Parts: sequence; structure tokens; C-alpha cells
Amino acid sequence: MGNATYIGRVGALAVALGIGVGLFATPVEAFAKPDKDSSAASDSSSAKTNKTDKPDKSDKSTKVSSDSSAAKAPKAPKPPKDVYVSKNGVVKKDGGGTAYAETPIGSTKTKARATGAGASAIVTSGDNSSATAKGTDATATAGGGIKNNAKAQGDGSIAAAGDDDSGIGGSNNNNNTARATGDGSQAYAGSGGDNNNNNRATVDGDNSTAYAGANGSGNNNNTATVTGDSTTGVPGDNSSAIAGSYGDGNNDNTATAVGENANALAGGGSLNGVLTGDNNTGNVATATSNGDSPAAAAAGVGGDNNTSNTATATGAGSLAGAGVSGNDNSGNTATATGGGQAAAGSDGNDNGDNTATASGFGSQAAAGVTGSNNDDNEANATNTGSDSVVNVDAGGGGNDSSGNNASATNSGTGSGAFAQAGAGNNNDGNEVTVTNGGDEATTAAAAGSGQNNNGNTAAASNTASGAQTGAVAGNGNDNNGNNASASNTASGAQTGAAAGNGNDNSNNTAVASNNVADAATAAEAGNGSELSNHNATASNGDTVIDP
Repeated sequence: MGNATYIGRVGALAVALGIGVGLFATPVEAFAKPDKDSSAASDSSSAKTNKTDKPDKSDKSTKVSSDSSAAKAPKAPKPPKDVYVSKNGVVKKDGGGTAYAETPIGSTKTKARATGAGASAIVTSGDNSSATAKGTDATATAGGGIKNNAKAQGDGSIAAAGDDDSGIGGSNNNNNTARATGDGSQAYAGSGGDNNNNNRATVDGDNSTAYAGANGSGNNNNTATVTGDSTTGVPGDNSSAIAGSYGDGNNDNTATAVGENANALAGGGSLNGVLTGDNNTGNVATATSNGDSPAAAAAGVGGDNNTSNTATATGAGSLAGAGVSGNDNSGNTATATGGGQAAAGSDGNDNGDNTATASGFGSQAAAGVTGSNNDDNEANATNTGSDSVVNVDAGGGGNDSSGNNASATNSGTGSGAFAQAGAGNNNDGNEVTVTNGGDEATTAAAAGSGQNNNGNTAAASNTASGAQTGAVAGNGNDNNGNNASASNTASGAQTGAAAGNGNDNSNNTAVASNNVADAATAAEAGNGSELSNHNATASNGDTVIDP
């Protein structure tokens, strides 16, 4: 069959179906093999005749011109957004704004996301690390190890976990988590030191700072938390919590600060300009202030080998320290509430298991302070009266004083209560109890205030206004087993008891009691040297001296 006949049939079919002839004629003509005989020329001429139905080029130009005039105007470019995302060293999203995020090239499972004007999120090193910064000028940096996380939210907030390339960072810090929320807040976890692992720092409040294992070496599993309201700034302003920092080998420390200007230090940091010590382990410090004045708590700071110390301060202006400014202080506990001050095993060496408790404004309690090898001391102070002063000291100011107990209670207006136990050298097992319940009354008790005074007991009690009550036991050298007790129940009365005020006086007892108004009572036993087994008892205005 000739080509002309085949093409004619196809063209007829196309016309019958309403399809333009040129749609099929052009490709067939291109692939048809040319024939050398005359019939091929005839077929070619016939095929060219069928192309007369093809639209003119002028029609195409008219159509293009019409479509061009109907085209929409180009869209305006989108404004830049302060969003930047980087994963495994590859930029995933760049909003064209001022936010910036970066992850190490070739890293695995790393992510950095920055949202906000001037926000920066950077993963400096380590796989499985993430940094998230949200807010204006917020900065989050994660590095120095693996699985580090840093989050910052709020204007000027900074969160760093492990390393941040600004002098804060350290080496080999792993699994650290830092989160900062609030204007000017900062959180560091394991940064600034070496081999700090599993540290966590959390900040929520304006101008707050939380350190966990920072600026120290070998600090593990430390936790620092500062809580506050980032909107109002109260509490949380200028609060700081530091755990295991500024020292070496501080482990499992926990510091928590809540309130304005509240400070909590556990095995790290500084207290009143005193730097920390080394090898402080398992320390816990908690500071809470709900008023205008600051509260501070320190545990195992300022000394070496302070272990398992606990310090708690609650209320305006409260201060609690456990094992501070001393060496080898272990298991110390200090608690201050409502403006009181408490110190346990501080300012001394080898002070262990000391307990100090203070409650009420102006109250003070110290156990095993300003001395060496003071063990198992306990001091308690309670104040419920206005303009009153309560002071308690157990084993302080001396050496090798062990197992001392001092307690003072004050509930009267303008009254003061004083207690002291073993304030000397080698004073063991001393116990002091002071109770004051009267207005304008002064009550004092002292036991073993000397050298080698053991087992002394002093008790003073006052329940009347304007009365003075005092008890002294073994206030000398080598005085053992002395007891002094003074009691007053009437207003304007003075009562005193003393036992063994001298050298080598043993087993002396003095008792003074007064229940008559405006009466003076005094009892004294063994006020000399090498005197033993003396008893003195005075009551109702009597004065008894033995011998």
C-alpha cells in the first residue's frame, strides 16, 4: 500500500473524530521513508495539500498576546522571619531574619532552633545534643559532650550545657540540661569545669542564675534550681542557686533558691567572700524568701571534704550554713527560719554531725563553730517575742568539744535568752537549756565554759517580766559533772546559780529558785580548786554558798 493511501485514511479518521489533520500528519511525515519513484513525489504532494487546515502563525501570536495581557502580577517577596533551624550541620530553615542556629558539620542527631530577634542557638560539639533559643536576644548553647540540652526563653536569657565558647565552657560534660526562662536569666549545667556529668540547671525568673557543676572539676549529678515569675519578677529577682561549683570532686549536690535575692549553695560557690573547698559530696542547700530581704543557705562550702551537709533558710534575711569555712565537716545540718541565723560545724576543722536550728528574727544558733574536732553538737534557738534576742552556742569557740547541746527559747517582749555549751577545749557532753517567757527578762545558761569540762548541765527558766535568771556549770578547768539550775516565776526578781567555778572541781550542783516578786536568789557550789561533790540550793531570796 502506498504512503498516500495510508495517510489519507488516517486523515479521514481524524477529521471524522473532530481532530485536526495536522496533529497526525506532522509526526508521520517526519518518520516516513522517502520513495525514489514518481508515486512518492505524488504522495508527498498530496500530503502537503492536507496541511492547508493548519492555523496561521499570526493566530498563535494573537493568542500569546492575549494570554500575556491576562497574566497575574508577580507576588511581593515575603518579609524575613526570625527563625533559623539547623540539623546535623545542615541548615533546614532560614527565615532571613536576625535569628541564627548552628550545629556541627557531620554530627548525628543534633538540632539547633532559634526563634526571635537576635536569638542564637548553637550546638558546639557532641552528638545527640540540642539547643533551643526562643525570645529576643535569647542564647542557648549545648556542647562539651553528648546529649546536652540547652533552652533559653525570654529577653537576654542564656542557657549553656557543657560548653558555650565564651569562657564558661569546659570539657567532657555529658548529659547536661540547662533551661533559662525570664529576662536576663542564666543557666549553666556542667560548664566551666571538667568531667561534669548529668548536671541540670533550671532558672525561672528575672536576673536569676543557676549553676550546676560549673567552674569546677569532676562534679557529677548536681542540680541547681531557681524559681520565680518571669512576668512580674517576684519572686526570682537576683536569685542564684549553685551546686558543686568553684570546687573539685563535688558530687550529688542540690541547691534550690526561691524568692528575691535568695541564694543557695551546695558544695560550691562562695559565702561572704569565702571560696569553696574540695570533695564536698551530697550537699543540699535550700533558701526561700517571701519578703523583701534576702535568704541564704550554704552547705559544705569554704572547706574541704564536707559531706552530706544540709542547709535550709526560710524567711526574710535568714542565713543557714552547714560545714562552711571548715575542713572535714560531715553530716552537718543548719536551719534558719524567719530571719534567724544557723551555723553547724563552720569555721572549724573535723566538725561532724552538727545541727543548728534558729527560728524568728534575730535568732542565732551555732554548733561546733570556731573550733576543731567538735562533733555531734546541737544548737537550737526560738524567738516569738518582739525586740528580743536569742543566742545559742554549742561547742563553739573551743577545740575537741563533742556531743554538746544548747537550746534557748524566748517568747517575751524585749527579753533575751542566752545558751552556751562547751565553749572551751575538750568539753564533752555539755547540755544547756534556757527558757524565757517574761517581758524585759534576761535568761542565760552556760555549761563547761573552760577546758576539759565534761558532762556539765546548765538550765535557766524565766516566766516573769523584768526578771534576770542565770545558771553556770563548770566554768573553769577540769570541772566534771557539774549541774547548775536557776528558775524564776516572779516579776522583777533576780536568780543565779553557779557550780564548780574553779579548777579540778567535780560533781558540783547548784540550784536557785524564786517564786516571790522582787526577790534575789543565788546559789554557788565548789567555787575554788580541787573541790568535789558540793551542793548549793537557794530559794525565795536566800543566798547559799557551798563551801
